[in-house]
Amino acid sequence: MLSKKSVGTSLLLICLVCSQAQPPKHTGRFNPVIDDNINGFWEYLPRNYSTDVTKRYPLLVFFHGSGEQGQVQDMTTLNLVLRNGPPKLIQSGTFPDSFFVQGQWYKFIVISPQIKIGLYGASSIVTPATVEAVIRFAKSEYRVDTSRIYLTGLSMGGGATWDYSGSSLEAASRLAGIVVACGAADLSMDEASNIARANLPVLATHNWDDPMVAASRTQANIASILSFNPPIQPMPKSIFWTTGGHNAWRRTFENIAAGSTSGGNVTDSIGINVYQWMLQFTRLQVALPVSWKNFSIQKKDELVLLEWQLGVQESIKEYRIERSRDARTWNIIGKMPANQQRTQVEYTYMDNHPEFGKSYYRLVAVDLNGIYNYSQTKDIYLQRFSYAVHIYPNPFRESLSLDVANNETSVTVRISDAMGKLVSNRQLAVANHSTRLDGISGLPSGIYYLSVLSRGEMLVHEKIIKE
Repeated sequence: MLSKKSVGTSLLLICLVCSQAQPPKHTGRFNPVIDDNINGFWEYLPRNYSTDVTKRYPLLVFFHGSGEQGQVQDMTTLNLVLRNGPPKLIQSGTFPDSFFVQGQWYKFIVISPQIKIGLYGASSIVTPATVEAVIRFAKSEYRVDTSRIYLTGLSMGGGATWDYSGSSLEAASRLAGIVVACGAADLSMDEASNIARANLPVLATHNWDDPMVAASRTQANIASILSFNPPIQPMPKSIFWTTGGHNAWRRTFENIAAGSTSGGNVTDSIGINVYQWMLQFTRLQVALPVSWKNFSIQKKDELVLLEWQLGVQESIKEYRIERSRDARTWNIIGKMPANQQRTQVEYTYMDNHPEFGKSYYRLVAVDLNGIYNYSQTKDIYLQRFSYAVHIYPNPFRESLSLDVANNETSVTVRISDAMGKLVSNRQLAVANHSTRLDGISGLPSGIYYLSVLSRGEMLVHEKIIKE
């Protein structure tokens, strides 16, 4: 018979073995719904996450490129996210279990959301509110070290990283560091100022021969950040490689061993890999002035009603209502002063002069110090008969026909590929409410986006498929 001491020792050994046997987990999830523009996400939890119940972990949020967008909630679609960047490294089993930085070992939680629609032309339209929703979700769902939140992305996702980081001083101050590979965005001076004022650590990479997103855009973004006085600390770091085309992400996120990439990678350039670079930096978390509870929009005849509820509002001066046609360029269409209620607050606003077609709406809470906090972005389509456009066949092989139910005599028809590159731009005459787009049979099979414009106004923007 075993003694009590022997039994206790055996149980301890079993517990230790069980603890050591918890492998990292990479799981594709569709629930909960994080944001209207997120189809699902990949969740990476490090080794022993479920057993080290008091430990908090750095958070890495990764946004993919336009080729990995998806709107169908099945694993075939969600698996597109695994093509590139950190998710690819994780799924292949080559993501390091931990990273040694400044005398300590760190393990990441990695969240990689799949964007439904995120590119217009050659620029990202993933809104800061969508990025904020991911960060907010991760902080509530996982044991995140909120002083170590890192945002990364490539191409379209790199543009989202630039846009969120520059969206407000608060957003930039929330992050411990960002990494942008061939980012499809251009910082305004206000956005660059927010990044500089927050002293946000920045690492940006690009290939000089990139045919999709010009390297000069990254160069200009870095120059804008550096133009402010006092200068940002630490200084932003940029790496430009001579060749490699659009794919700057492989040598940024995937090939992390020195000498593993022809022409060099991040480790070759700065002596540490991109994940170690991020972990050098930490910052205190900035408190949110509001906690968004719900934001909805709905049609009221030919008007748009906006309603929003807040769990908490602290020191808020006003709410700005913003509208956009492309989810990138925003116009303030109204302002509402904040009431004196602190919790369970409700507001309504009626847009009495909406634009027909598709429009995007968002709310901006402005606190007494001038710091902004964005709501989610919502879209709505207001159709009146004069602006209805029917495109067929879809999928297509040789040509496309368009029925235009207004009295236009001509329309502009643009087609962009999945990476946002313009492949066709035609002015077509409209007769008897119809026109035909020929000369596109030579396009490679795949997904494209077609826009129909009249007098500068977008009538329709749809996904089309070439067989």
